[in-house]
Amino acid sequence: MALLLMGLVGGGTWAYFSDTESASGNELVAGTLDLGLTTTTGSKPTGGLTTGVSTPDDWAPGDTESITIYLYNSGSIDMEEVTVKLVGEESVADGTPESVSPVTNTNTDNLLKMVNIKSATYGGVSVTSLVNETLEDLAGSGTPLELVLGDLEAGEEKAFVITFEFDPTATNGCQGDSYGFDLTFTGYQKMGQNNP
Repeated sequence: MALLLMGLVGGGTWAYFSDTESASGNELVAGTLDLGLTTTTGSKPTGGLTTGVSTPDDWAPGDTESITIYLYNSGSIDMEEVTVKLVGEESVADGTPESVSPVTNTNTDNLLKMVNIKSATYGGVSVTSLVNETLEDLAGSGTPLELVLGDLEAGEEKAFVITFEFDPTATNGCQGDSYGFDLTFTGYQKMGQNNP
């Protein structure tokens, strides 16, 4: 009898009611992180700037010049951290006229040492790590520094304003010199933003 009962259980011959339903159409969707740059506020850009920001062509020692770049997060994920890196050319293009004298090749004749950052703000907050840094400090020697600006939430725009100063003590060796550089911005996601 026991063997018969075990056979019935093992053979699945018991009868019982059941009801099966499906939950269809489920999917997992990854969010997006999209940093856009522009020189015009409110334009909600995606991607970088393909043309340079207006910088001075004929400035003299003692002059200051500001540039503004608007950063916009057009993605759906908050950026916990946005960084900037100044990536410059390998050397200064020396345009000092031959008629200029004296040129002593001292520090005050070096354009990289004579252009410094007078002020910098991101979203209206001072970026103190950039203030008083020279172009040489940021990009002229070895690996460029990557400096933290702050956060940028999804759908948010913040202005990055940087003011350069041409040191008033710069001498004749800086005349006609030029230096090209790129500003590289990187946004890093906020970890676990949807976790309770």
